Amino acid sequence: MQNYFLIFSNMFSLQLIIGQLLYSGKMMRRDNFRPRAVLSILAVYLISSVLYVPLYYTGLWFLSNTLYYLLVFLMSVLVLFIIFDEPWESIILCASCGYLTQHVAAQIVFVISNVANSPVTNLDVTTAIGAFFSILFQIPFYLAIYLLFYYLFGNKTRIFDYDASTRRKLVMLSISTLLIVEVLSSIRDSFSHESIILSIISRLFSMQCCLFILYLRTHIIDVSAKERESALIRQLYHEQKKNYEIGNEVIELINEKCHDLKHRLSEIDYNAAGAELGELISLYDSTVRTGNQTLDNIFAQKNPICNKYGIRISPMIDGEAISFMEVGDICSLFGNILDNAIEAVIKLDKQSDRIISIKLQKKNSMVVIGCDNYYAEKISFKNGIPVTSKGDTAYHGFGLKSIKRTAQKYGGTMTANADDMFHLTVIIPVL
Repeated sequence: MQNYFLIFSNMFSLQLIIGQLLYSGKMMRRDNFRPRAVLSILAVYLISSVLYVPLYYTGLWFLSNTLYYLLVFLMSVLVLFIIFDEPWESIILCASCGYLTQHVAAQIVFVISNVANSPVTNLDVTTAIGAFFSILFQIPFYLAIYLLFYYLFGNKTRIFDYDASTRRKLVMLSISTLLIVEVLSSIRDSFSHESIILSIISRLFSMQCCLFILYLRTHIIDVSAKERESALIRQLYHEQKKNYEIGNEVIELINEKCHDLKHRLSEIDYNAAGAELGELISLYDSTVRTGNQTLDNIFAQKNPICNKYGIRISPMIDGEAISFMEVGDICSLFGNILDNAIEAVIKLDKQSDRIISIKLQKKNSMVVIGCDNYYAEKISFKNGIPVTSKGDTAYHGFGLKSIKRTAQKYGGTMTANADDMFHLTVIIPVL
């Protein structure tokens, strides 16, 4: 009997920690992660093995069962704190979701074993051989269920970037459900010998509760991600518009001064100082004329950084084609297009490749905007948006998402693809 309890307790602690690790893929690991993980999991394995037997022999099944599972859960939380460097809400949420997953898997295995009347149900699990074959039967089911749960819930959007309020709500929801399910399960196990049918119905009900909480967690995470993304895009939109308004005043003043200085320079000899001054004036006076004042000022704002890094912009722009668009939308659309292209070509080693070709023209009842540029890093796409190869993806791609959202505001579309060059195309219908 004692051998079986030893094996059973080991199985539960390992099932629990493996279930919790399903939700830890994007958590920040501490230094010496592997030795920390191995030693702490081994400690829980040994302590839980020793702990179960004295609790069981108290004779108070309901209390001992509940206490045992609670203690093992708390030890697993400690393991997560030892191996991951995350806020406490994130650790507790990860631990509770892992517990809910283990609970669902355990109920499924129990129901399959009893409903299917498998050979395992006839094994004498109080013997070492019977317990061994019982565990051997369960392993493929647990693996299949855990893989399914990882696909459905475990690899979803990272929760740990969101505000503490959202994390606390999810933690309270998960913990309260976990405690209710655990207490009711312990009561059920105390009377399981009276009716196998009622026991199975109770297990199915607890599974439904756990699945609902896991689904709700994923839904809250997805909604929070979309809200956070929308907030960042709105912020980006307002920043582009604000930069335009500030730059517009500066550029108008510079243009006036450049115009005056050009006339004055024509009256003096071009000595070395005069030639240098003329070069500086031409730098600010080389603004693209598009037929749209907002676009003219956007290009003027980008001129200094382009000259600094030797970037050539090749424009074919019919600014009147977008006269129906709001100033803020023009700032956001073209500001992000140019910023993304400039950021890409700055990384190129060959000066001759630092070229940005941008076109804006009206074709029939459509406005077509195209931007082509070379790039240095390998590009892969997800949902039509380039995916960064860097570890931190929190703010990556929001420029393109803002472009896409602006296009959609006017009933248009944005597409992006890459071969030798990166190609961005925005098509907007003219109503």
